[in-house]
Amino acid sequence: PPGWQAGAGQYRSGNGFSQSFRYGNGETFRSSEDFSDFFNNLFGGGRSKSTAESRSSSFYDSPGSTHEAEITLGLAEVFHGATRTISFQTFDALADGQMRPKEKNLQVKIPKGVTNGSVIRLAGQGGKGFGHGPNGDLLLRISITADPRFQVSGHDLHTSVVISPWEAVLGAKITIKTVDGTVTLSIPPGTQNGKRFRLKNKGLPKKGEGAGDIIVETEIRVPVTLSDEERRLFQELSETSRFNPRKDRNQRAKHYEKI
Repeated sequence: PPGWQAGAGQYRSGNGFSQSFRYGNGETFRSSEDFSDFFNNLFGGGRSKSTAESRSSSFYDSPGSTHEAEITLGLAEVFHGATRTISFQTFDALADGQMRPKEKNLQVKIPKGVTNGSVIRLAGQGGKGFGHGPNGDLLLRISITADPRFQVSGHDLHTSVVISPWEAVLGAKITIKTVDGTVTLSIPPGTQNGKRFRLKNKGLPKKGEGAGDIIVETEIRVPVTLSDEERRLFQELSETSRFNPRKDRNQRAKHYEKI
């Protein structure tokens, strides 16, 4: 939400879960007294009887603040769903106004169908409510870690595959990796460099039913070193072939596409 500021307290986990929680009203701490006031407001404690009494009317039966944190997931966890145990530090307000750190553990179920930036709301796990007010919520924002095979775009996965010149000319069947296995892709004869193929429903699952797609882009790779026989065959092809790629399209400006 706009206007949130980084607050006190640190979420952490051995499985890529990090980030400090945030406190909704954007207070800053200029002294230890201000710091104590912040936690008194956050967790409903009081530094002294007079302080608690003077503020009881303004904070009575007010809901606790909403906290936000980020959790990082791999593609396999997003694809299959996962359960994570997260640990973070919170504070209890003592009778004298001092704050006592407290370790808190939560088990979080990650459903299939989440995407980059989607949010899981854990009701009642945020700041403590004031008086009889309910506790605030904890918002977990999903971040999908980079994968060497795929670029994530919503529920679709983009990848590229290298093919040889003869596979592009003659056609071929090649193996494409998915998140949880492999599929066979048929390369038709005459496939050009940069040709894109769509593997339907092989991407990330969607909430409810269905899934995104895998978009495969071909990259034609020519051999750098040739045997004598390979060189002879390419030389023979160059002398017998009538193909001229520059006959109808010699040269033109290249416009780069952002992905």
